[in-house]
Amino acid sequence: MIIINNFEKFVLKKRSIWFHIIVGYFTAFTWNIIWLITYILYNKKIKSNKHSRFIDLSRNTQNRPATDLEQYKKSNEIPSIEHINNRKKEYIQALNSIKILVPTVYKTAQNKNNLAEMPYLNFSQIRKNTPQDRLEKFVSIDIETTGLHPGVDEILEISAIKFIDSEPIECLTTLIKPKKDIPANITNINHITNEMVANSPNIEFVIQDFSKFIKGFNVVGYNLEFDLRFLYKNGLDLFNEKRQFYDAIDLARKVYKNKLYNFKLDSIAEEMELYRTQSHRATEDAFVTGIIFRDLGTYIKK
Repeated sequence: MIIINNFEKFVLKKRSIWFHIIVGYFTAFTWNIIWLITYILYNKKIKSNKHSRFIDLSRNTQNRPATDLEQYKKSNEIPSIEHINNRKKEYIQALNSIKILVPTVYKTAQNKNNLAEMPYLNFSQIRKNTPQDRLEKFVSIDIETTGLHPGVDEILEISAIKFIDSEPIECLTTLIKPKKDIPANITNINHITNEMVANSPNIEFVIQDFSKFIKGFNVVGYNLEFDLRFLYKNGLDLFNEKRQFYDAIDLARKVYKNKLYNFKLDSIAEEMELYRTQSHRATEDAFVTGIIFRDLGTYIKK
């Protein structure tokens, strides 16, 4: 009996060892298959991202296709250097065609608003039945700041660009002199230095002109609530009339939800081949935001 029991134990032990070996190999094989599938899908997604571009910076909307998205979906070619250079030239020409305006510096300072009293922001959406004029007439805004908190941080630069008949026409823009020195980490991002703003106006003496500039226009931005909270805190009259507020990031998320891994302005601008010469500066960011809103909005309405 003792010999038989020992033999049974030996057999059971061998079976246990083989079982663990088989399970181990199966687990390793399964993880390798999962890794391989993930790698293939990831590269397929990156490959498809290279070609979901939108075209034309400054042609009349009625006379051009909204996008060349379908054409690029069918193509596996990486854009040539010549193509990229042409896009850069087209971008610069469109940007330089905008009339630059300098705000009036008032003698009387505009009172600041209590941020806690800012009305609730209800952002509008672009849908197939959205009136076409919403994409043709609007003001695209952008600001640069010393930080993320409107209660304590300050505005360094404001730009507002009017789009009329879908085209960028004029830009009201200025650097702003803050009350405190610009932190070095902020200068590293937007390259605005204390020397650059030394002779610039304070925000409370120019914000009135921006209120006049946006009168009668819907407002567009990228992560728009951030900009509006700073502007409202510093006295911009946002709610003196009925207007629509559009956040272009909502359109980017809708169009690129299965194609991109983040929806930062930098990522969307690169995807749409909008090659800025100065990123994180108010004028170019406002310009690119307006183009993104116009072209993605037109695509959504197709």
